[in-house]
Amino acid sequence: MTAGAGGLKLFADSRGNALIFGTGWPAAGVAWSMFVRRGFGRSGCSILIMRTGGMKEKFRELRDMLAKKDWDGIFRRPTGNIVIQFVRNPLAGQAAFFLDYGMLFVRTELGLQYLVSAGIAFIAGSTANYFLCKKIVFNAYVPRYGNMSEYAFFVIIGVIGLGLTELLMWLFTGIIGTHYMLSKIVSAAVVSLWNFFGRRFLLFNDYDAR
Repeated sequence: MTAGAGGLKLFADSRGNALIFGTGWPAAGVAWSMFVRRGFGRSGCSILIMRTGGMKEKFRELRDMLAKKDWDGIFRRPTGNIVIQFVRNPLAGQAAFFLDYGMLFVRTELGLQYLVSAGIAFIAGSTANYFLCKKIVFNAYVPRYGNMSEYAFFVIIGVIGLGLTELLMWLFTGIIGTHYMLSKIVSAAVVSLWNFFGRRFLLFNDYDAR
């Protein structure tokens, strides 16, 4: 069953779940969509609104903040704006990266095999990143899980990133022969993108219309 009005399309399934999709997909596709849960109706059916597009408005908000030199809004005030979150992400990511990078160097130079060192360092960096992300980057989201479940989900995303890190380091160092520290820089850049979008769309994706 479908209905359309005001640029929106409503789909209702056999269970009574209502899904509202905005028209006009951005070129980036689902990766740039924002999902906002709006609660439950009296019948218990869930309503999910997928707002696509709207990226111009998000960039405009950041531009206005820059024009006003609203540094608190850019770097600290709670927001669900993915563009502002992307700008903030390096604050958390770089702090975690230097911890990760430092542990990799120290442990490897002390004699530990570089892939083992990379795994230990990555886990330490991911744990630090979890707390920094909640404090700085995704500080306006509506929690959907308990603390332990949320952390477990965060770790799962990190483990996928760890696998990607190990794969890239093996490819660049083990196959191509690149120095392991340079391999780490390349793998960290790739994995940082996975970590941000994975966390934003799979975990910290519920916002109260902010």
